[in-house]
Amino acid sequence: MVPGTHFYDVREAFECGGTHVYNVGEAFERGGTHFYDVREAFECGGTHVNDVGEAFERGGTHFYDDRGAFECGATHFYDVRDAFECGGTQFYNVGAAFERGETHFYDVREAFEHGATHFYDVREAFEHGETHFYDVREAFEYGGTHLRDVKEVFKHGGTAPRR
Repeated sequence: MVPGTHFYDVREAFECGGTHVYNVGEAFERGGTHFYDVREAFECGGTHVNDVGEAFERGGTHFYDDRGAFECGATHFYDVRDAFECGGTQFYNVGAAFERGETHFYDVREAFEHGATHFYDVREAFEHGETHFYDVREAFEYGGTHLRDVKEVFKHGGTAPRR
């Protein structure tokens, strides 16, 4: 593998010194500061981590797709899989049920009982009339108009069904 700086959807361990790694599936022993979709624990002090699969003991303020509990005061979390007790207003790909009134949720994995209007990569069946859904993995019984990257069998026609 030729060393490079940008890697997307990497599923094996790379022995290069790139600083940008996307969707890394193995543990990296480098000191890069930008990691996207990291599935293993990194021993670096980067402040931007996307799709982290383990708990980080650093004080970074930007975490994307965090799978462990963070005890930092960051306000932006992407793909959060644990319940955060912080006052952040933007949560993307939330994996736990939040009892707040945010309106933007990306890749929601639990059923929300609020009136949020934007859901991306929704994995549960929603009983509301939102119209924008991205990367839906479950069968929806509503008439959403935007459905992209659908991975399950839908009981309607096409990827952009209408009511």
